[in-house]
Formats: sequence, structure tokens, C-alpha cells
Amino acid sequence: MPQDYVDFDVTIEHAGQGYAVRVGGTTTSAPFTLPFAPTELAAFMVAVGPPRAATRRLVPAAARVTDVKDYGGRLGDALFADDVGAAFRQSLDAARTQGRDVRVRLRLDTVPELEAVPWEYLYSTGLGRFLTLSTRTPVVRLLDALDTPPPVTVQAPLRVLVMISSPVDMPELAVEREQQLLRATTNDLVAAGLLELVVLDRATLPALQRALLDPFHVFHFIGHGGWDRTSEQGVLVLEREDRTSHRVSGSRLGTLLHDARDLQLAVLNACEGARSSGRDAFSGVGQALVRQGLPAVVAMQTEISDRAALVFSHEFYSFLTRGLPIDAAICEVRKAMATSDEASEWGTAVLLRSGGGQPFSFAPSTVPAPSPETRWQSLYDAAQGALASDATLTAVPMLEQLAAERPDYADVTALLERVRPGEAPGTAPEGTRPPPTGPGADPPSPPSPPSPPSGTAAPPARPRRVPLLVAAGAVVVLAAAGGTALWRAQNPSPPTDPPIASSGTTPASGAPSTSASEVAGARTVTLPTTGQPTGALVLPYAVGGDYFSAAGSSQVGPWGDLIDVLRLPNGNRVVTVSQAGTVRMSLTDTGGESLMDLGAFGSRVEANRGTRFAYVDRGDGHLSVRDDEGTEVAALQAVGPEAEVVGFAGSAVFFTNGGSTFRWDTKTSRAAEWRQAEMVVFNDSTRTAVGRSDGGCFAVLKVDTPSQATRNLDCRGLDVQGLTGDGRYAIAWSTPTGPEESQVLLVDTSTGRPAFAVRVPSGSSVVQSGYRTSPVPRTLELSTVTPDGRNRLVGCPTDGTCSILTEPKHTAGDPQAPPPYVISRD
Repeated sequence: MPQDYVDFDVTIEHAGQGYAVRVGGTTTSAPFTLPFAPTELAAFMVAVGPPRAATRRLVPAAARVTDVKDYGGRLGDALFADDVGAAFRQSLDAARTQGRDVRVRLRLDTVPELEAVPWEYLYSTGLGRFLTLSTRTPVVRLLDALDTPPPVTVQAPLRVLVMISSPVDMPELAVEREQQLLRATTNDLVAAGLLELVVLDRATLPALQRALLDPFHVFHFIGHGGWDRTSEQGVLVLEREDRTSHRVSGSRLGTLLHDARDLQLAVLNACEGARSSGRDAFSGVGQALVRQGLPAVVAMQTEISDRAALVFSHEFYSFLTRGLPIDAAICEVRKAMATSDEASEWGTAVLLRSGGGQPFSFAPSTVPAPSPETRWQSLYDAAQGALASDATLTAVPMLEQLAAERPDYADVTALLERVRPGEAPGTAPEGTRPPPTGPGADPPSPPSPPSPPSGTAAPPARPRRVPLLVAAGAVVVLAAAGGTALWRAQNPSPPTDPPIASSGTTPASGAPSTSASEVAGARTVTLPTTGQPTGALVLPYAVGGDYFSAAGSSQVGPWGDLIDVLRLPNGNRVVTVSQAGTVRMSLTDTGGESLMDLGAFGSRVEANRGTRFAYVDRGDGHLSVRDDEGTEVAALQAVGPEAEVVGFAGSAVFFTNGGSTFRWDTKTSRAAEWRQAEMVVFNDSTRTAVGRSDGGCFAVLKVDTPSQATRNLDCRGLDVQGLTGDGRYAIAWSTPTGPEESQVLLVDTSTGRPAFAVRVPSGSSVVQSGYRTSPVPRTLELSTVTPDGRNRLVGCPTDGTCSILTEPKHTAGDPQAPPPYVISRD
């Protein structure tokens, strides 16, 4: 089924301080300005990514399509502006008179920072359609290759080598589930003799090398990927012989694939969003493979939902085996995905090519294409088998797809009602599926917080820390990042780091478990609720042996009611106050004299172990990085007043917005989505971060290094609230909703297991936590409210018993009373 294309080559390159678009082979060019801020791009990719029950509201499909159309239209108008647009229209007219179509080939070789832009959503306002949803205007990303092999003639079946990688030290991938879904959706093609799937037993390089001694046409990878910032290249995460992770670069993988003479295509299916440093890691691997001679690579820009994967795999291999050129086959797949469930994941796949030739030439075959009935029966049988083995998460997307294609097929409606109780088909948010609960599941994100009551002062945007008013508002306590927290429970999701698998002991629903039973393997002590205070007001906080406290600090300063004090290495302090109903920040010297008014406070302020601190300015919504003298050394505009900084890792600043965590490299000025979820806190000195989800909690170790890894934490259903100053423990607790007992846990970030537990008696609750690393003994310190409404500070040494440290008292009119405390922190 030949498709004759006229190539319209478009190259984007640097021009002065901006960009220019040039039409290949001509002098035609025009200035180009990306019409989006980095955070807008990342937010768009979240919106069109895999559905999540908690993040995808019940929005009419038409509204979502309008949003995608708006994005694509803005991008298309920017790319095809002025003379470039005129040249494109001329190319379309010329091709039409010849009975041919136009293939847009996009070159981004010299502007790698634009590779993360999802060009696959280009919308032409002149044509009134998305270019990639038509075989008449496919869009491919063009790369130069050192060696382009001739096309391979395929005698049915098309042979596909499948590698599913799930290392033991990475978030667990449901290998069996992935394999079942792939086999279920392609079983009709296999049964017809058009396709053959061979799944590797082990996802190691030696196993791949041995397998490639046999002829295969396609390499299909499912697993994790990432971007190695040290070597500046994308990697796939394979397995070693001991099942630990093995990060393999695209060039190294290409060494094996290049010598497989029949292999012409690689399909890289991301099980994590791979966006970081403004680069798409899977695209980076794909580029290396194409440059080493693989004619074509299909790489997913982000993770893809089970439902979309079912459609993609079936339609892609179906159209390939019918002899369609790969450019046209991808367009047909996009159309099938676009019409399947009204979602917008059809632009997830990126087609990388080296030249205009086709990788395959299919020999004439008398094998008829399977009928739709064969596919429906295949999906139905596979779903029934999954339900019989209690694999509901495997069955649901198959049933949903079957219901979308043939709603009256057998008892599919009844089966869907059974696996989605209380939810009739057609009433759920389009594209959503039941909240994932199993290993490798993508956790849903939380709903947006409610607006503050009328007449109250607006808190910092998307607050994770909330002032605690004690004794008619006399004392304000705020949690410290890196060791203390009173932060709103927020969900983190995929990433660009991998999605987090829930631990086996975490409730599937994510609801806090308030049982105060003994925690296996962890020393357990009981929180006292009565007793005499031990002396001065103090809640010490330490990082790296730097111990100090703020005993004697006054709550009321010359600039307003004191909320937080952030001490910088040179002794200056960032002071946060509530002033006339507005939260503001000031930089002060060691004597308390104001050096600079930092303006309205838009997020919590964080400092690295060097001489910088970062925050979001509530006034204009930009993220500011300043040195310890207050000079702004870096700024990222338009992150929005709802964004908030969560920490540093070297030169990178991490912030959250719209349910995602973003990484901003202050050296390169690149900002991109780091994880499709919100993190809780980062620790710059130890390169450790913690986050939480409905499926459990987790730690990210060695952040922003080649050894970055995600560790599932057994938080026993509690919310991870913070991270100790030494990065050794995540602190987890939840406020009970009734009279039951609860717990506070220290969970070891290296092993993932609870190491220390504090029973919180019935009626008491914890409102913030801290951890003292020096002097010994190491102590978990808690601010609590007792059943009679009294606030107490309690210290729980990890090798002793808990005792009350102090009891905050109201200072107004009582000169003998000790002053309220403020947590001062690094």
C-alpha cells in the first residue's frame, strides 16, 4: 500500500538570542519563538498523558480537545509563520496537483533543548486539523545516520523481540501484566500468522545479544528510562545478572542492534515519564539508535496508559503488516487512538527517521487480515482469564477497550460494573481507570485544596506548612524542611522519575492506617500526654552536625508576626512574617536589622548547602534564587503564584505546580517536568528527596546523579511528612480522624523499612515533627496537642523513652512566662 510523499524539511536553529526556522534546500526562513513557558509545556504533557482518576476531572471531551487544539495551534502558528508558512502552503498545493502528499520532516539537531517540545500535536489553523492525524501530512523527526541499510523484505510473520525490564532496585514493573496486555491485544495478528512475539526471559545485554542471533524485524522495549546528566545522553534501564539495574546508553545498545541485519525498527515504550533537563531520555536513546543505522525508532515521550497501549500496539503492528509505510502507519495509529476513548494520548509516540526510505518491504501475502470479531474475542478471553486470576488491573483496560469498540459484546457491560462497583459504563471520567493499587501502579494525584474562608488571610500558595495557633494565636509554629513538617498530604506521581509501587503493607486505597500496634523490626515507644515541662522553650533542629535552637526568639517582630526563620551560612536570615494579613519575607542580618524586603511570599523558602536560597514571589509568580546577601542570581519567569519550591540538588532547583514536580537547571536555564507528581521535600546535602502517593511513600536517592534511584518506603499507610537533616529517615505520620491511636514513624531511606516508631495515644495528635542529629542521642521531636487541648513539645530519643520538653505558654501580660519559640533552620 504505497504512499508517495513530497518532503517538506524544516530546520530550527539558533539565531542570535533566539531561534529561526529554515526550509531545507531553500533560503526561506523566519524567526521562531516558542509560544510557551517551560512549565506550560510540562503541564500540557501531564494533561495529555495517561489518565489518572484523581487528576483527570470529569471534563467533557470537547473541552479537552479544545485545549489540545489551542496548544497545537499556537505551536503551528509559531512554526509556520511568515515565509515558512507560505512555503508550506505552496508545497501542499504542488503535491496535490501531482496526486501526492506532504511529509513534514523536522530537524532539531542544533537545538536539543527543543526536543522535549511535543511537536506531534502541531495543528494547522489553515487546514483546520492536526497534521499528525492525517496520512496526508505526517510529521517525523529527521536525523542524519552514518549508515542507512536497505529495506528488509518481510515474509510474514513480522518478528518482534520483546524485552520487559524490571530491576529489583527500581520501582517494580508488573512484568506479567505488561506481557499479558501486549499478547492480548496482538493475539488476533499472531493467530493469523501476520505477527510473532518472542519475549526475552531476562532483560540483560547478554540475553539480548544471544537472542539477536536469530532474525527479528522489531525490537520492542518496555521499561524504565532516564537521562544521564553526567554523560548527557539518554539511557534505558536493563537488568544485570543479579536483577539490579543496568543503565545502558543508546549508543551501547545500538552496537548490538546494528549488527542484527533484519532489525529495522525499535519501539521504546516508556513506563516512566523520561523528561529531565529539558530533554526526552527515550528520544535521546532513539537518536543514538538511528544515528548508528537503525532506519526508524518509535519512542514514547511520556508514559502511556494501559488503554492507550492496547490500541497503539495492535493498530501499529496491524498497519505495518498490511504494508503501510511506517509514516502512514503511525498516522493511522494516532487516528485510532484519538477516536478510541476521546483521550489525547495519540501524540505520545515520536517517530524518528533517517531519510525518506521505508524500513520494510512486505512480500505479497495471501493471509487475510483478521476480522474485528477475532480481536474482540481475543480481548474478551484475555480479560476473563485475568479476572479468573484476580488480576483486575489487567482486565479493566481490556474490558474498557472492548466496551468502546463493541459495547454490546457478550457481558462486557456487566463485567465492567463488577470490576468498577458503583460506576456504570459511560459515567466515569473519560479515559480514567480504577485507582491503581498494585506494584508498578501509577498513583493518582490529590484534588486541589479548598479556598480559604472569606475574611481570612490568604496563606502562601499551595501551602505545605500551616501555622499552628496556640493560646488564642499567640504562638505560630511552622515546620522546617529537611527535618520538620506540617505539610498538607499531597500525592506525587510518575515520573519523570518512575512511578512508585506501593509496598505490600500499605493499604491500597492510600488511607492512613492509624493502628498503633508494634512495628516489626522497629523500636517502639509511647508518647507521654502528662508530665512536667523540662525547661526553656526549644525545638532544636540540626543538619550535618550543625546544632542550634531558637529558644528565646520573640514571635512579634518589627515587621509583623513571626512565622519562620531560615538561617543562611553567612549568618543572615530569611524571616517570614504575617503583616497586615499578607505573608511577606525579609532578609535580615545577624542582629535582626532588615537588609531587604523580599516581597509577598508565594511558597516556602528553601536554601541549599551553599549560599543560595529560592522562593516563589507571590506578586508576579516568578521563581527567584538569591545569594546570602540578597542579590538575585537566577530567575525563572511565569512559574505561577501556585508554584512552590521544594528544594535544591546542586545547581538545580525543584518546584511543584499543578500536581507535578519540575527541575530547573539554573546553569542552563532549562526547566522541565521531573516527575508527574508532587514531592514533599529535598535534602541538598545528602541528595535525598521524599514523596508520597495514594499507593504509599518513597524516597529518591542520589538525586540528579547517574546513580539516582527510587526506593519504596513502608510507611504503614501513614503520610510521609518530612526528611531528617541527615537524609537517613523519612518522617511519616497522619492526624487521626477519630479517637483511635496513631503512630509516628522513622522509615530508613536506604532499606525502606521502619526503624523507629512512636505510639500516639488516643485523643492526642501530632501537628509537626523534627529530628535532632546532634548532640546525641538522636531524637525525634514532636509538637503535639493533647486530649485536653494543651500543646506540648516531646522528645523521643531513638535509644530511650519520650519526655516532655516544654509547654508553650501565652506571653501577653505575663513577663515571667518564657517567650514563644520559632523553628530556626538551615
